[in-house]
Amino acid sequence: MARPGGGLPVAYAPDAPDFDLARWRDGLDQIKAAYPRYGLVIEPGRYLVAESGVLLLTVTQVVDKDGIRRVGCDAGMNALMRPAMYDAYHGIHNLSRLGDDEAMARFDIVGPICESSDVLGRGRSLPAATGEGDVLLVADAGAYGMVMAHTYNQRALPAEDVM
Repeated sequence: MARPGGGLPVAYAPDAPDFDLARWRDGLDQIKAAYPRYGLVIEPGRYLVAESGVLLLTVTQVVDKDGIRRVGCDAGMNALMRPAMYDAYHGIHNLSRLGDDEAMARFDIVGPICESSDVLGRGRSLPAATGEGDVLLVADAGAYGMVMAHTYNQRALPAEDVM
């Protein structure tokens, strides 16, 4: 399904198809041949950098509330605004339990901001033993992650490490 907005797409969700850059280039070649007097300008920023950044979070609590298991983290929409603003999907993985052959469970991943929109992911599959102190990785945060981060509710900006 095509989503509105500019730029080249990024396959954020596990079932999203990879962008076919060669097919896109062939289409541009056809347009260029049909309209040689015109130029085309694109903005490929998100396509180039989305996968180059991640957000690391520490689990502060795991609670059952209203029949939903929630993983509370030390950062949320203050550090990655895209899920709150656009219901954007970002893969979430428990780095502390990688490779563990344990049962999985569904969790909502939430931040500390005390706003109903402070949810990084709903119904995400993580190891059932996910607990306080575990480190979670939120994938594909390289585009619009840090530039949209904010200090709402007196939360500090996330630390940034550029390699």
